[in-house]
Amino acid sequence: GAMPDVADKDGWRALHFAALVASEGCVRALLEAGAEKAVFTENADQQYPKAPVDLVDANKPFAPECRRLLVLDPATQSLTNAARDKASRAAEAARRSKAAAAREMSRGGAGSFKL
Repeated sequence: GAMPDVADKDGWRALHFAALVASEGCVRALLEAGAEKAVFTENADQQYPKAPVDLVDANKPFAPECRRLLVLDPATQSLTNAARDKASRAAEAARRSKAAAAREMSRGGAGSFKL
């Protein structure tokens, strides 16, 4: 079967792209195929990690059914704070790791080439 949660290098999954264009049919099909709602982008250039529901909210606020499909907690109509906090901590750790690797490379550390 399909693997709906495969991510690219920035953590974007098919559900992120379906949410970005507020495609209710695609969102529904991906969720039925087992896509996880609490997945976040990992792009270090972003202020905070984005969940699919964030993309619907930012780009298509008039897509209430798509948003309803993507929320984790229907009582609050949002992602749980714990899920968002976990993703934020992971993104911050990734940014630090990337910065440390860049510093190491600039000092001629492991993995750099000198001629």
